[in-house]
Amino acid sequence: MMNKQESERAEELLEIMMKEVKPRQEALSSHGIYPLLTSVEAITEFMKFHIFAVWDFMSVVKTMQRHLTCVEVPWVPVQHPELARLINDIVLTEESDVNWDNEAQSHFVMYMEAMKEVGVDMSQITLFMSFIRLEEL
Repeated sequence: MMNKQESERAEELLEIMMKEVKPRQEALSSHGIYPLLTSVEAITEFMKFHIFAVWDFMSVVKTMQRHLTCVEVPWVPVQHPELARLINDIVLTEESDVNWDNEAQSHFVMYMEAMKEVGVDMSQITLFMSFIRLEEL
């Protein structure tokens, strides 16, 4: 259990992080890519490359989970449970959200299914994922 000082420090760190993120979030929402996505062809070309950003985000989130929570056995309490809860909430949604059919599915797989639906060439991401799976063996 965190004491009051640790809790205040965790809140302070979260506030600093949010201040750091805000200008980047604003810059992202006014990015020059959005006016270019005016046709199905442009969107499918974007998706072909954007899927790697979706995968990368999940890798970053899982790395944060590894550092902010206990994913080892034996389990031990974490130093900042508020941050652990935040990252676990993000992981829960990103890794096992509920799709249109009310089934648990990752956002990555949902994105891949959307790519298939609009006819995106998936050879690059498919090859990439097969290399990653080979590394796991």
